[in-house]
Amino acid sequence: MSVTTIAHGATLDATGNPTSGPSDAVGRYDRALDLLLRYHPAVIDAADGLAATDPAFPMGQAFLAYLSLTSTDVPDVADPGDARPPVTAEPGPAPWPWPEEPEPEDPDGAGD
Repeated sequence: MSVTTIAHGATLDATGNPTSGPSDAVGRYDRALDLLLRYHPAVIDAADGLAATDPAFPMGQAFLAYLSLTSTDVPDVADPGDARPPVTAEPGPAPWPWPEEPEPEDPDGAGD
């Protein structure tokens, strides 16, 4: 697995996607993702390590939220919301929940 930093500061993950965050965090994320794709039980330890070592790494938080949503245990499903605060803490506030889309206007004025 290789991690590359490109000129404008983004880091490429193992599949070549630009990712923000330190290269060592991206490497841990790639390892955890590889374990998840193989449904390897070590994915839980890898995810816990990613959370403990890089709590503000956005893709790590998204990975943890996804992993929680794949669980069949009710307490785990509540955890994805816990991933939101570190992700929105930097670099600035993100709208949460997302603003609702305005209803499209009726172009002919006919209503329903």
